[in-house]
Amino acid sequence: TGTRGSARRNARFRDRSPRHRFLHATDIVSPVDYRDMSDSPKPRRRTSPLLFLGALAAGAFLVLVGTSLVQELRRRYLLEQHIQSLRSTITAREQRIAELKRLKEYLATDAYVERTAREKLNYQKPGEKVVILPDGPSPTPTPVPRPQPVPGPSPARAWLRLLFGPA
Repeated sequence: TGTRGSARRNARFRDRSPRHRFLHATDIVSPVDYRDMSDSPKPRRRTSPLLFLGALAAGAFLVLVGTSLVQELRRRYLLEQHIQSLRSTITAREQRIAELKRLKEYLATDAYVERTAREKLNYQKPGEKVVILPDGPSPTPTPVPRPQPVPGPSPARAWLRLLFGPA
């Protein structure tokens, strides 16, 4: 059985087309001493074109998927930024609305109406006297006279007298 099995195996590998570049242990005709080949370069293993095209297609697919993923992440980031700016705008406008509501409530009070009538329309309550001051030019302040300095020796002469005595 050993001879027939190996013959079948040898026939199977001998019938290979020349496209297949890989050798099998049964294809070796003469024994080789591998100890002597330590300094010889290893033969380069060639890849099949189908394997190369498959790897190229897989790489292109990964690039396309990666690009698409990056674009989607960028779009989501920009959308989140826009949502955040809209939320801050909404918060600011809600605060402005609340402020305007408080102002509207104040303007509807009797205290505001009375104060405005007194200040702008010169209204008065019965028994009150309104004093209106004229809007004339304001009086010019009188200048305060400055004391006249006492004439004396110059600072340089005073130092000379102090250091060297009277001249």
